[in-house]
Amino acid sequence: DTGYFWFFRDSNVEIVLKVLDGRSLNTHYWVFYGALSNVEFRIEVVDTVTGAAKTYTNPLGTFASVGDTAALPGEGSP
Repeated sequence: DTGYFWFFRDSNVEIVLKVLDGRSLNTHYWVFYGALSNVEFRIEVVDTVTGAAKTYTNPLGTFASVGDTAALPGEGSP
């Protein structure tokens, strides 16, 4: 799944995020995001089946991109 997020105006995208099912390769869900802003933010990704969660933070003044291929453990292969 993919999504984009805004903070101040809906016409100004701040973060683009996608979650991929990588269980067939390493039994985890993968999280990738890119920030188009240097504001402080926190992203929490939650597996709605298992309740597992992962939080990513970005300090004020930092541009960030993350690729986490071990973000959330899966319940086995699809």
